[in-house]
Amino acid sequence: MLEKIAEELHVDIGVVQEIFNKFSFGDKITDLSSEDFYGLMLRLPELDFSRSAELSKAIYRIIEQPAFSRKFENSDSKNRFFVEGKILVKYKGQLQYVLAKNAYLPSSKIISKKNVPIVEKGQRTNNRNFVTLFGCQEYTKEYTVDPGSVSISDANSSFQQYYQDFKKYARAYAENNDNIESMVRI
Repeated sequence: MLEKIAEELHVDIGVVQEIFNKFSFGDKITDLSSEDFYGLMLRLPELDFSRSAELSKAIYRIIEQPAFSRKFENSDSKNRFFVEGKILVKYKGQLQYVLAKNAYLPSSKIISKKNVPIVEKGQRTNNRNFVTLFGCQEYTKEYTVDPGSVSISDANSSFQQYYQDFKKYARAYAENNDNIESMVRI
């Protein structure tokens, strides 16, 4: 299996074994040099998709840890990644790779999640690292309601009538449950 990954990444088998050893013994892949780390990140989208997605998520889990603070020095691979590097996102309902500079970090501000390429990571976990390490964007668009566009639905009056009728049944149900609860306590 490692030979196939090395072949697909066009790197020496020893480099791949070193990476996998770092994963399996608790050392971090992020301990690699800047050149090697960003070189790996540049090659990930070229792998078989299921394998690359799994590796990407594993790397993202390391980077999103609160204690992670590694800053990579400048290197040719890092500079290249910031121009053409891709990151795993969920976009239009499916996982795919897009340019990291066009990817947004998860945010509760995003209303239409299908139409925004959102990095496949936890919502509230260390977004700052993804901005500095990959060049992703934080979602800053604000939404406001235009008071002039608010209108009362044609179904409003029938809903109000239905709700008034429903309240009688809801109140009776609540009173019945209160009576049963008081009888159980006696």
